Amino acid sequence: MKDKDGKVIDCNETNLKRWKEYFREVLNLEAPSISLEEITVEFEELEIDLSTPTKNEVKQEVGKLKNNKSMITRI
Repeated sequence: MKDKDGKVIDCNETNLKRWKEYFREVLNLEAPSISLEEITVEFEELEIDLSTPTKNEVKQEVGKLKNNKSMITRI
């Protein structure tokens, strides 16, 4: 851990004080001033194939799974 001047801190107590100081600086910032009128959202239409997968597609995906690992749904 280094202090604001870039000097290495070797004392645990000083190190903890620096962490406290750092998080106060980072987390206590004022929220940016922006109005809802300034926010624009654009949506992109996605083409999603919802048809049932073929046996070959299932075999390909199962083949990609690693051995001795729990199965997690991939999105």
